[in-house]
Amino acid sequence: MLKYTRDKDGNEKIEEVCEHCEDKVRDVHISDLAVKVDGDGRTINVKNAANKNIELKERKEKILEVKRAAATKSLIDLEDEAGGDFTSDLKYQLRAEAMCSESIEIDGATFVTRSYCYKPTEKRVEDKVIGGVTLKAKWAAASEKSGSGAQKGSKRGIDRKGNIIYFKGEREVNADTGRWEEVKIEYPWSVKWVRELEDRDVDKILHYEAECREIAGRADRVGSYEEWQKLLEDSCR
Repeated sequence: MLKYTRDKDGNEKIEEVCEHCEDKVRDVHISDLAVKVDGDGRTINVKNAANKNIELKERKEKILEVKRAAATKSLIDLEDEAGGDFTSDLKYQLRAEAMCSESIEIDGATFVTRSYCYKPTEKRVEDKVIGGVTLKAKWAAASEKSGSGAQKGSKRGIDRKGNIIYFKGEREVNADTGRWEEVKIEYPWSVKWVRELEDRDVDKILHYEAECREIAGRADRVGSYEEWQKLLEDSCR
C-alpha cells in the first residue's frame, strides 16, 4: 500500500509500505503513478526520480507491466485474473501489494522469488485477521520446520495471503557485488540424499532429530536414509 506524508516545511513524500507490518519497502516517485488515458496517441514525457525524461505509458499498458513484475515476486496471481484480462486494476489501482522482504528460494532445481513479511511477532502484524484467523494464531500454530506440503523448510515469515513461508534454501546477496550469488541451504536439505526423499521421510527425520539429541544434525554423517534409520535405532531406541 502507499503512504503519503507531508512535513511541517511542506515537503511531500510517497512511500510503498509492507502489507502487514507497514514498514517502508521503497520510495515512490509521482512519475511511477502517472499514466496517459487509454487511446491517447500523444507522446508525453515527465521527469522521473533520477530527473531523467521518461515517456508516459497508457493506463492498461502500465498495469500490465506492473502485474508481470509483481507475478515474478509472488505478489499477484495472474491465474486469478478472469478471462486472462491482465489489464484490470490492481489492489491499489496502479500498484500491487508490497511486502517488506523477499528471497530467492531453492525450489527443486530452480529458484523462485517469494515475498513475505519477516516481522510476524510485531503487534500490528499479530492483530491482523485473514480468513477469520489472526496472523498471531497462524504463526503460533505453524511448526518451526516442515518436510511436507507445498512449502518445505524453516519458518521465515507470512505472505500477503496469510500463508506461512518456509524456506529450505535460498540465494543470498553478495555484499561486494550486490548480486544474488551465494547459495545457503537449510539443514537437513543441505544433505543431498535428504533432498531426494519423499516428504513423509523428511518429516520423520525432522521429528526424530528434534526428539533425540544423540542424532540431531547428524544426517550429513551418513550416506543414505537407510543408514540414518540404523543410526536412529542404535542411538535412540
